[in-house]
Amino acid sequence: MSTSLSAITNANITSLSGKKALNDLLKKLKALNMKHCWDSETRAPETGEWTYRYMWYDQPLSTEYNGPFAVIPNVFSKCTHIHTIYNYYWIYRNYDMFHFRNLRQEVFNMVQALGGTEIIWLSDQTNVLWRYEEMVYENHSYQEIKAAIAQELGSPITNYRDMDYASLDYQNITCWVLDDFEDLKEGEDQYKDVEPMPFG
Repeated sequence: MSTSLSAITNANITSLSGKKALNDLLKKLKALNMKHCWDSETRAPETGEWTYRYMWYDQPLSTEYNGPFAVIPNVFSKCTHIHTIYNYYWIYRNYDMFHFRNLRQEVFNMVQALGGTEIIWLSDQTNVLWRYEEMVYENHSYQEIKAAIAQELGSPITNYRDMDYASLDYQNITCWVLDDFEDLKEGEDQYKDVEPMPFG
């Protein structure tokens, strides 16, 4: 089963209208200098740059940013939904992998650029987490979604070392993961001492 890894952040972006606000955020994304995704067919980095599309005809209003990158934000007035190209199992098994640490750094950089301080990891095609993704598109705020998850699943896991890959069952998710990036805010990577392990 393919279960996409995504996140929501507490970035408070109140202005979605007006070209200046949208272009200012576009400049911030470009300034991150994110690595382009690899094209498996051409065996070279994908080409292109950040663009955005203001979804003025949808409710709730949102701005969809796009580019050849592994992490993409979809900005609503009350919450920002971050899409990734990865699978949900990464946060269970691959916290000690070089690539996951790079992903976490990229997400942290983006969250900072958006004005946020933390994320909650979510996924589609699971027994519970998909419902909280839906709440973003129903115009709920980050704090409302966070409170709803806590009420259903209790306290969050905040240390990736506590994740048990052997227990992962997409149809029986009983926990949720919150990352406040405290180690990265202090210029430290708390997982840098772990040796990378191979895929498989």
